[in-house]
Amino acid sequence: MKVLDIKIFEGRNIYAHFPVSKITVDLGHLAHRESSEYEGFVERLVKLLPGLREHQCSGHAGGFALRLRSGTYFGHVVEHVFLELQALSGVAKNFGQTRQVGEGSVYAVVVEHVCPEVVATLWPRDGPVCQGAKSTARRAPSARWACGVCR
Repeated sequence: MKVLDIKIFEGRNIYAHFPVSKITVDLGHLAHRESSEYEGFVERLVKLLPGLREHQCSGHAGGFALRLRSGTYFGHVVEHVFLELQALSGVAKNFGQTRQVGEGSVYAVVVEHVCPEVVATLWPRDGPVCQGAKSTARRAPSARWACGVCR
């Protein structure tokens, strides 16, 4: 997986009526594969991030764990892993959506955030990260993010 871009949307936007980040990722060879195709993947992932067991998906708590076991696309996995990492950093949010961009292996992962700075720190730095964040996120004069959560 390679992070291609991160865009920060503060306030109402085309995705939601609250702040979100749009992370564009290239899933490469994982784009059209499902979580159930890799033996032991689900068990290892849930062992690393046990909070995923309770993630709401498909209308109920624990729904994501069921989807993982039955097979879900890796764009969806990326969305929930991000939400869980954000929760572990102390700023839990629940909204996320993932959509394929065009016909290839590129996906847009949109997630709710409290603090834009957390978004940039949770993604691997193997691609050009935060290009959009520098131009669209606003900083308070104290050099803290305007949300006041990150200190």
